[in-house]
Amino acid sequence: MKHVILIFLAATLLLSSCNKSDSGLRFKAVYQLELVGIKKRSAKLNGYLGFENASKKEEVAFVSLMADVLVDGKDVGTFVFNDDIQIQPVSEYKVPLNYSFSSEKLPAKAEDEFTYAIQIKGYVVVKDAAGDKQNVPFDHTETIKVKVQKEERQEKRDEKKEEKLSRKELRKKQMEELKLEKMEKK
Repeated sequence: MKHVILIFLAATLLLSSCNKSDSGLRFKAVYQLELVGIKKRSAKLNGYLGFENASKKEEVAFVSLMADVLVDGKDVGTFVFNDDIQIQPVSEYKVPLNYSFSSEKLPAKAEDEFTYAIQIKGYVVVKDAAGDKQNVPFDHTETIKVKVQKEERQEKRDEKKEEKLSRKELRKKQMEELKLEKMEKK
C-alpha cells in the first residue's frame, strides 16, 4: 500500500511539474540603451524595455511600470510609465525609456570617453484575463560607453576641415594641370 501511495504522489508531482506552461508577462531585454547630454544640466537615458507575453492563449493588459534608475550604483531617480494596452499571446511589447534627470547626480568622470554601469530595477503591473493585477519584477544592468558630445562635435568639425582641405588641394592640382595643358597647346 505504501508503494502505491508513493507511486501515486510521484506521478502527480511529475505530471503537475510537466504540465506547467510559460504564462504571463516577463522581462526580456533592454534595447538601444544610450545616455546623452551628460555635460549639460539635464542628462537623458533613452532606449526600450522589452517585455514578452509568454502565454500561448491569454493576452495580458499592461497597466504601468515603475523602475529605479541607478548609474554606477548611484540612484538618479524613478522612471514611471503608464499605458493601457493588451499584449497578445506569444508577443513582445517595448516600453519607450525616455528619462531625463539632473546630470549633477552622475558620478564625475574626467575623460572624454568612459563607461557607466546602468541598472534599471523595478516592476510592471499587468492584469490577466480575469482582471487580477500582478506585479512582475525585473532587474537589468548594462555597461554603456559614453562619449562627450562636445568632443564628438569637435571631431566632426576636424573631419570637415580635413575634407575641405583635401578638396581644395585637389582643385588646386586640377587648376595646375589645366594651366600646363594650356601652355603645352601654345
